[in-house]
Amino acid sequence: MDKILDIHHSWGALSSRKRIQESAGNNELQIIWQQELPNKDFSKAVYMMDEWLTRADANGGNYQLAKPTSAVDMCIDKSGEILHKGKTVWDGAWNNKTDGECTKLMPFYQGSRNVAGDDIAGDVFFCTLIPVHQAISAGFYGENNMSPYQNELEKIFSKGVCDYSQPDRARPANL
Repeated sequence: MDKILDIHHSWGALSSRKRIQESAGNNELQIIWQQELPNKDFSKAVYMMDEWLTRADANGGNYQLAKPTSAVDMCIDKSGEILHKGKTVWDGAWNNKTDGECTKLMPFYQGSRNVAGDDIAGDVFFCTLIPVHQAISAGFYGENNMSPYQNELEKIFSKGVCDYSQPDRARPANL
């Protein structure tokens, strides 16, 4: 869980990135900027996006050619100074790489589905269910001994819990 519980969860950036990579084959048109709190000045990001979109409009909509040199992944300190930037700064467990410099400083947390075993993309429409007792036996809960809570979990999840190792049961074929 992120330290500040609001709609601006850090793992959403990685979820988007993973979906874009799976769809487009790369993430050249998505950048991640994160700043230490308090992050009150968004003007650099707004100016960069304005430059990018204006240049793309002038280039017939070619966003790749219009991309400003400042449009790179980065992490920023409280005063607005760039700490680290580049293609690998947000690497980490999500893409099976060593943590990048920004990930080390500003780690990405997970949502409940990720903790339960879902991929960071979080794009499962309808998961395959498994009975709680089987999930406990299979080690779905990692180092947490959930046996004392089995009855309570079975009441809450009477139809079972998601087994994210199984295929999506409702994903449209055209996606």
